[in-house]
Amino acid sequence: MDLGIPILITLALIYFLYGLAEYIFKANDVDTRTEGRERMIQGIIALFVMSTVWGLVGVISNTFNVQPEGVDNALINDLVPRAPGQPQTGVGGTVR
Repeated sequence: MDLGIPILITLALIYFLYGLAEYIFKANDVDTRTEGRERMIQGIIALFVMSTVWGLVGVISNTFNVQPEGVDNALINDLVPRAPGQPQTGVGGTVR
Protein backbone atom coordinates (compact mmCIF):
# COMPACT_ATOMS: atom_id res chain seq x y z
CA MET A 1 0.00 0.00 0.00
CA ASP A 2 2.93 2.33 0.63
CA LEU A 3 3.85 2.21 -3.04
CA GLY A 4 0.28 2.34 -4.36
CA ILE A 5 -0.11 6.11 -4.64
CA PRO A 6 3.34 6.81 -6.15
CA ILE A 7 2.75 4.04 -8.70
CA LEU A 8 -0.62 5.52 -9.68
CA ILE A 9 0.90 8.98 -10.00
CA THR A 10 3.69 7.55 -12.16
CA LEU A 11 1.15 5.81 -14.40
CA ALA A 12 -0.83 9.04 -14.80
CA LEU A 13 2.38 10.88 -15.68
CA ILE A 14 3.30 8.23 -18.26
CA TYR A 15 -0.22 8.48 -19.72
CA PHE A 16 0.17 12.26 -19.99
CA LEU A 17 3.60 11.95 -21.62
CA TYR A 18 2.25 9.36 -24.08
CA GLY A 19 -0.48 11.81 -25.09
CA LEU A 20 2.12 14.56 -25.44
CA ALA A 21 4.29 12.39 -27.66
CA GLU A 22 1.28 11.43 -29.74
CA TYR A 23 0.30 15.10 -30.07
CA ILE A 24 3.79 16.15 -31.15
CA PHE A 25 4.92 13.29 -33.37
CA LYS A 26 1.64 12.79 -35.22
CA ALA A 27 0.79 16.44 -35.73
CA ASN A 28 -0.19 15.88 -39.38
CA ASP A 29 -3.10 13.59 -38.47
CA VAL A 30 -5.93 15.62 -36.95
CA ASP A 31 -7.67 12.63 -35.33
CA THR A 32 -4.51 11.31 -33.67
CA ARG A 33 -3.59 14.80 -32.52
CA THR A 34 -7.04 15.18 -30.94
CA GLU A 35 -6.62 11.82 -29.17
CA GLY A 36 -3.23 12.94 -27.87
CA ARG A 37 -4.70 16.18 -26.58
CA GLU A 38 -7.49 14.25 -24.83
CA ARG A 39 -4.95 11.92 -23.21
CA MET A 40 -2.94 14.89 -21.97
CA ILE A 41 -6.04 16.48 -20.45
CA GLN A 42 -7.07 13.20 -18.80
CA GLY A 43 -3.53 12.72 -17.45
CA ILE A 44 -3.47 16.22 -15.97
CA ILE A 45 -6.88 15.71 -14.37
CA ALA A 46 -5.77 12.36 -12.91
CA LEU A 47 -2.58 13.90 -11.50
CA PHE A 48 -4.51 16.80 -10.01
CA VAL A 49 -7.16 14.60 -8.40
CA MET A 50 -4.65 12.11 -6.95
CA SER A 51 -2.34 14.76 -5.53
CA THR A 52 -5.29 16.72 -4.10
CA VAL A 53 -6.76 13.65 -2.40
CA TRP A 54 -3.33 12.66 -1.09
CA GLY A 55 -2.82 16.14 0.34
CA LEU A 56 -6.30 16.29 1.88
CA VAL A 57 -5.81 12.93 3.56
CA GLY A 58 -2.53 14.21 5.01
CA VAL A 59 -4.10 17.43 6.25
CA ILE A 60 -7.09 15.63 7.78
CA SER A 61 -4.92 13.00 9.45
CA ASN A 62 -2.70 15.71 10.96
CA THR A 63 -5.64 17.88 11.99
CA PHE A 64 -7.36 15.08 13.89
CA ASN A 65 -4.10 13.33 14.82
CA VAL A 66 -5.23 10.14 13.11
CA GLN A 67 -2.45 7.85 11.94
CA PRO A 68 -2.92 4.54 10.11
CA GLU A 69 -1.57 1.47 11.89
CA GLY A 70 2.04 0.67 11.15
CA VAL A 71 2.89 4.12 9.78
CA ASP A 72 5.89 5.94 11.18
CA ASN A 73 4.89 9.42 12.34
CA ALA A 74 8.33 10.76 11.46
CA LEU A 75 7.75 9.77 7.83
CA ILE A 76 4.38 11.54 7.76
CA ASN A 77 5.86 14.65 9.37
CA ASP A 78 8.49 14.77 6.65
CA LEU A 79 5.95 14.40 3.83
CA VAL A 80 3.22 16.81 4.94
CA PRO A 81 4.10 20.50 4.71
CA ARG A 82 3.58 22.68 7.77
CA ALA A 83 2.70 26.33 8.15
CA PRO A 84 5.65 28.54 9.06
CA GLY A 85 6.28 28.42 12.79
CA GLN A 86 4.12 25.33 13.35
CA PRO A 87 6.03 22.68 15.32
CA GLN A 88 6.36 19.20 13.92
CA THR A 89 5.10 16.57 16.31
CA GLY A 90 6.38 13.05 16.62
CA VAL A 91 4.96 9.97 18.28
CA GLY A 92 2.46 10.83 21.01
CA GLY A 93 2.33 14.51 20.08
CA THR A 94 5.84 15.31 21.29
CA VAL A 95 7.67 18.11 19.54
CA ARG A 96 10.63 17.00 17.46
